[in-house]
Amino acid sequence: MWFYYHDDVILVPFRGRKPIRSYLKGWVFGLFLFLLVWGLIVTLGGYDIHIVFDVSNLIWLPLFLFGFSIQSMFEELLCRGYVMGYWIKEKRPVLAVIINSILFSSLHIANPHFDWYSAMGLFLFGVVMSELRIINHNILMCGAVHAAWNFFEGTIFGTTVSGLPNIGLVFKSMNKTTSQMLTGGSFGIERSGVSILIYAVLAITLAIIIKKRKTPESLSSPTYLQADDV
Repeated sequence: MWFYYHDDVILVPFRGRKPIRSYLKGWVFGLFLFLLVWGLIVTLGGYDIHIVFDVSNLIWLPLFLFGFSIQSMFEELLCRGYVMGYWIKEKRPVLAVIINSILFSSLHIANPHFDWYSAMGLFLFGVVMSELRIINHNILMCGAVHAAWNFFEGTIFGTTVSGLPNIGLVFKSMNKTTSQMLTGGSFGIERSGVSILIYAVLAITLAIIIKKRKTPESLSSPTYLQADDV
């Protein structure tokens, strides 16, 4: 699919006038977003934090960073690229956001401890990533935010990543409450009520920004394709 569609900037939206800046901003924003959610959960008494860092772990950090970067960008290319791009071409931007976000959530359906709360959290995360694609005109920032979230979630702060075991090379965030709505329980932060609330607020905020900046018809226009990244 990549070789067939690589020149299509709607289905494979990697191009941008400032791609490096967009990608780096995505990592910064992804870290901020994770720290906001994680910090609130810690403040509300959801985690005991243990330092587990060892110098021998340094060799693994760049490997996990690279791995999460590739994995996250692949998911963004599939969901916010091919699937969302198809419906943008059909001039159905709302449907583009909804369908690709449902697909993104469904990709995790086989993960341990997946339930309706997990689905809701992942769906809203997909909506936020979709809105970032619309605002930034490519998926570079989406891929970076997604990678940063997963990397800091599992590798640095040691929480469960979408039902999969955490790695925790620097910290271990151990649940100290039975309230799954606070920490997300065995599925992890994406399932927590804190994440769901913050994703919802962010999705609404970004939707307002998009509404003020462009009309739906502009998404597949030359102006949209040539616009500067923010």
